[in-house]
Amino acid sequence: MKKRIVGLLLSFVLTFSLFGCGNNADQKQEEPQEETEQEEAQQEEIQEDIETENFLFLKEVGKVEYLLGEFEWEESTIEFTTQYETDVYDMEGRKVGYIKSNVPVTITEHGINSGWYRFKNPENGTDYEYLCVLRDDVEAQVQNETENLEEQAETPILSDEYIEEQKMYDEAMSLIDENKTYTIEEFHQLMKDICEKIGTEYDSNLVSNSEGMPGERTLNLKGKKLKQFFEEEQFIWWLMMGPTGSNKMDVYIYIEDGIDTSEDFEVLVFSRYHKE
Repeated sequence: MKKRIVGLLLSFVLTFSLFGCGNNADQKQEEPQEETEQEEAQQEEIQEDIETENFLFLKEVGKVEYLLGEFEWEESTIEFTTQYETDVYDMEGRKVGYIKSNVPVTITEHGINSGWYRFKNPENGTDYEYLCVLRDDVEAQVQNETENLEEQAETPILSDEYIEEQKMYDEAMSLIDENKTYTIEEFHQLMKDICEKIGTEYDSNLVSNSEGMPGERTLNLKGKKLKQFFEEEQFIWWLMMGPTGSNKMDVYIYIEDGIDTSEDFEVLVFSRYHKE
């Protein structure tokens, strides 16, 4: 009888020990998981957009769109107040965020023979020494501000060059019929007319003789959506100014044979610098 009692007690002790070890193992497994979740939460917090009173800096900057590091800069003082969210780029030509609307801005430099202005980044905690803005964004807002607030005594006068470029842009955009659905042939003719209007070439030979890899774009041949594409992509400005802001571009848009153009479809854009 005593042997049986001792055996039962030993069995109970072993069972308790096994269960106790199991609980400790579970706790040890849970601790690293909790630490991992905390680290991930901290990383997500670090990767958030940086928003200040006057700016928003993107956690993921855009791709390189312009070659801003190639310019020389000269002093140019322009003061204006943003009327809409105005994109800003770093010196590598990447979109890094925007200036909020209704923010006073003082431009300090202009890229020689370019379509760009820049100023020292006033925000601490970001990696950008300078912020660059498109000349068109600056001068358009300065012009609107002048019309609405007639007290701007030192507002810069728009150059004849800028006025001529704006005229060419408006005339090129007016060629797009919003009420028309274009055939492929009509679209190619439209592009040829647009390029002729702004002084570049629409050349099918670019398919085998372009500079660099072709870009991919989504088109729709319904006039209203086509015009929307040109406006949102600033495509005509790109043809007029190029990636550097001062070089016109020849172009050809390749549409694959037999592709369904009744809705959105993909095309390839071949380009080269235009030679006068």
